[in-house]
Amino acid sequence: MADDISVSRGITTDQINNIADSILIRVAANAKELKLIDDLKYGDEVTAILKGKLGLATDEDIRFINLADYKGKKKYDSSISEEVAVVYAVGAIESGEGDDATIGSDRIAEALRNARLNENTKAVVLRVNSPGGSALASDVIWRETQLIKEAKIPFVVSMSDLAASGGYYIACGADRIVASEATITGSIGVFGMLPNAQNLLENKIGVHTDRVGTNANGNIGLFSPLNETQYEAIEESISGIYDDFTSLVAEGRGMTQDAVKEVAGGRVWSGTDAIEAGLVDEIGTLERAKEIAAEMAGLADYKVKNYPKLKDPLEELLKELGVEVRLESIASELGVDAAAIKEINSLIKERNVFSVQARMPYSLKID
Repeated sequence: MADDISVSRGITTDQINNIADSILIRVAANAKELKLIDDLKYGDEVTAILKGKLGLATDEDIRFINLADYKGKKKYDSSISEEVAVVYAVGAIESGEGDDATIGSDRIAEALRNARLNENTKAVVLRVNSPGGSALASDVIWRETQLIKEAKIPFVVSMSDLAASGGYYIACGADRIVASEATITGSIGVFGMLPNAQNLLENKIGVHTDRVGTNANGNIGLFSPLNETQYEAIEESISGIYDDFTSLVAEGRGMTQDAVKEVAGGRVWSGTDAIEAGLVDEIGTLERAKEIAAEMAGLADYKVKNYPKLKDPLEELLKELGVEVRLESIASELGVDAAAIKEINSLIKERNVFSVQARMPYSLKID
């Protein structure tokens, strides 16, 4: 593998082993600096490169074909009047598809993209109710919000009960942010979790593990404590993501990064206090956010179109007959712990063992 990478990337195997031994790739930019990747691009930028190679105009569509089947681009009814698109982002944020109770980056990014590309869309409102989640997934969604602004389409955020951490990440670039007085927002911070199950396995259930590795830090993960190099690499990664987070908030809110850090660091704010902190523009409902969006677009009359399309509830129920239904059936036994177990279950669905989270580090229950 090292030989193949060496030939492909034009670097020596010694360099490859040094990268692995020292965990030199700590943020995405390191991979480019070390020649393991060519560039850092968002999905839309890759699409633009493909269009250039295909000789297509920027407003032309690429005809993608997969191995399963091909579905043509959906045509919108040209008779529909001007619309304000409302995109609902509800639940913890994770990579992938998600569902109606979870913010999947693929699904919500697609919803924002569909709203932007719909010629009838004159303004977009993002309705956020989220404690946050995956930092990477939040960044993917944030990118789509910026493409809406680049398209000169007014973009307004309406905050529900929660718009914290990753929930604020996806909101911070809006033209206007509207919250309720009791909204819990802010929590601008990130953390990472990497479990060490060595004592659990060996001392509690008598399972011992042996490993074969090619490099000094090939053992990072579940079966041993972090060494100094590993801890430093993870800490640098988390610090880098926090710096990116605060810089995006500064850009979106017209603040300096130092000013953002004064109200960041994981601190949470009510909607009212968030106005003073510069994180929210005004108090109001979802209807108020729609009005603001329409006013910014100069619309006297408009229709509301909701995104993403809701999934068939029976179909979703059949898909969830595994863990979810079992959890519901024993909820009476679990009591208040049932919701916490569901949250933990969603966290471990992430594709990687180690996932940096832009998420509130606790759950709130207000009686």
